[in-house]
Amino acid sequence: MSLRRLSLVAIAIAIGGGALLLGAPAQGQAPTVAAIVASDFAFRTIGGNPPNVTILAGGHVDFSYPEGSSQHNVVFTGKQPSLCGISAGPASSNSAPLPNSPARALWEGGCDFAETGAYAFVCGLHANMTGSVTVVAPNTTPPPPPPPASPLAPASALRAMSVQRGPIVRGSVVPRAAGSRLLARAFATRRSLYSSSRSSLQVRVGRQLRSSVPSGRVAFRVALNSVARRALRRNGRLSISLRLTVTPPDGGKSYTATRTVILRAP
Repeated sequence: MSLRRLSLVAIAIAIGGGALLLGAPAQGQAPTVAAIVASDFAFRTIGGNPPNVTILAGGHVDFSYPEGSSQHNVVFTGKQPSLCGISAGPASSNSAPLPNSPARALWEGGCDFAETGAYAFVCGLHANMTGSVTVVAPNTTPPPPPPPASPLAPASALRAMSVQRGPIVRGSVVPRAAGSRLLARAFATRRSLYSSSRSSLQVRVGRQLRSSVPSGRVAFRVALNSVARRALRRNGRLSISLRLTVTPPDGGKSYTATRTVILRAP
């Protein structure tokens, strides 16, 4: 493993105006090493250029987050590097993401790229932070950088059993970032709630709001209001439309999902 080259001291010197020589390539060749730095809230090269670098096959790219007050990491969304690792900061496996979860400054690591191709990456917490590594063979003209990495959904994997018993709708979801806002709501039609109604208009019959949840799988439960509980007892069953919204802490685009849940009387 050749997770090497830049130390955080070298990065700090370069940012402060010093010179940093990366790879010393032959005339007309791409370098064998490059460096990309995360800040709040963008990726840049050491020289402050856009984070789209080109290196030779077998080369290496350093990634670091030397200062800031947020949390960042590097997630390759398509083609994967041959090897990644952390040299300073939180522990990490020998693969991307780097680090495994968005982490606070001060961390540094890097990835080796054995195969030619385009490698798009994004911060796991901030969908607008994207960049790319293009790996070329010697004596080839570098291709244009790949399109920006697709934003990562702020949550995924909603689970809710389609048939449940009792006046509480239960489920779980996986927010991508700690601190996300979770809103779970239950709706039912007026005709299912009131025996005198034939309206298919849906009204809210329950709600749970959690202003900040951890990352990883999070359970939620939505208790029915008194009207819905009476309808469930009277009819023995009640069809619920479950609507879930997870909003990331940076205020980005929300994750929304719906499920139909049949509640049966206990």
